[in-house]
Amino acid sequence: MGAEPDEVLEALQAHHAHRAGSLDAPVHDDDDAGATVGERLGAQEQGYARAEARADLEALQRILSRRERTVVELRFGHDMTQEEIGRRVGLSQMQISRILRSAIARLREHEEHSQHDRLVA
Repeated sequence: MGAEPDEVLEALQAHHAHRAGSLDAPVHDDDDAGATVGERLGAQEQGYARAEARADLEALQRILSRRERTVVELRFGHDMTQEEIGRRVGLSQMQISRILRSAIARLREHEEHSQHDRLVA
């Protein structure tokens, strides 16, 4: 045929590559007895949940004032403490606490009304 030995080996490997294995096939190793191939594949990506939560937060923030949005963004978007936020925006930690508490209550109330409206519709 005029093929080199390496080409024949590659062709033989390619021939076996088209057969799909079962995701339910057991994995035979000492680390995880009884595990399947499917259980070993993939991983949970935390970034998706975080992106979804951020999109939800952005949608809800439309009902907040500019100052409330800033405080909520610094607290939950940048993981700053109330004291750090207070220094940054020129307010006391107590004022930041009150702003956060009020903003969160309004966000919850809005979300509860939205959920109720969706259930009724």
